[in-house]
Amino acid sequence: MFLISAAVPILATIPFIVLVRDIPRPESSSRNYMGILKEGVRETLTNRTIRFLFLSVAFLLVIFGFYDVYVAPLLSEGGFSHVSVAWLFAAIYVAEATGILLPVGTHTSGYPPWPY
Repeated sequence: MFLISAAVPILATIPFIVLVRDIPRPESSSRNYMGILKEGVRETLTNRTIRFLFLSVAFLLVIFGFYDVYVAPLLSEGGFSHVSVAWLFAAIYVAEATGILLPVGTHTSGYPPWPY
């Protein structure tokens, strides 16, 4: 079974290797990496919207990573049963999915409700 699961992705890439050709790159893409990085950092520091999005995503990823990795073992070691921890995680994931699907802020932002 392991050989099949290892071979299928390799076999699936063969048509792309044979049929897809590299796209020619324009001359403007030859800028150096540090110049592009400095421009992106400068834009992040000066543009409030991009700064807010950057900090929000960074904060949420750290919180979610901490929650996903450390909270379940801490609760289990604290005396909670595995079943109660699983139900807690299930309720939180359902709440996250519901929050993603809700069209929050559509009245003030001017965007149509989800899905766009």
